[in-house]
Amino acid sequence: MSTRSTSNVAHPFGTVNTPPLPPKVLAALQAKYTRAEGRRAREKLHQGEIDVLESCREALGWPSITSLAAKYYPLYPHRKAWRHALLKCRHCKCKTATLNIKYLLHVVITKWEEILAACYPPREALNRLAHLPLSIYRELTGREQSISTEVARKGPGDRQEKYYRGKFAGLVRR
Repeated sequence: MSTRSTSNVAHPFGTVNTPPLPPKVLAALQAKYTRAEGRRAREKLHQGEIDVLESCREALGWPSITSLAAKYYPLYPHRKAWRHALLKCRHCKCKTATLNIKYLLHVVITKWEEILAACYPPREALNRLAHLPLSIYRELTGREQSISTEVARKGPGDRQEKYYRGKFAGLVRR
């Protein structure tokens, strides 16, 4: 009898099947650029974008940010997505000497999709400029009853009714 058991747990050193990169990213990986294009792409960047790409360059172990600015950043030009991707990829530094550009792009794409999903909710939003019909407004706000019906429903045990009927009846006007 064998003491070996089959397990559904994946081996920790096994390969991970990642989804394929989009065609525009695969084309950017193969693309060539000139020095002038790289310089122009670098000049178009703002300081915050340059800072993020510099930190990505450091993690990748590349000599300059020119290829990041010319090839990869225009595909997903959202610096918060790049910063988030860089923070998520910090754990790869202990495994290898440098970061893999494909893995970094996978994380950027994932964060970009999350940002877009948050910007455009799946349900249709209400137009705040249009006035809602009163019946729909009452349903949304929970104000289905008017104030007069609330007072009538409270009954004789209410404090106001005590003053209307009690010893101060002559002083209180209805």
